[in-house]
Amino acid sequence: MQAFYNFVSTLENLPAQFEMEYPDANGNLVTKTMYRADVTANMYKYTNNKSYWKDLKTSFIEI
Repeated sequence: MQAFYNFVSTLENLPAQFEMEYPDANGNLVTKTMYRADVTANMYKYTNNKSYWKDLKTSFIEI
């Protein structure tokens, strides 16, 4: 579960603007300046003092 919280923390601590490299539809790497939308997730279970999450979402928006 710690990996989930570390990943959310990484997303939430991105700078206001950042360079993002990803493959386009043709497999070519492109780099764009982006910002991140809100990070959301849904807790689907709480058992034995542990939270279980699903549907982690965010969007990356080109500037």
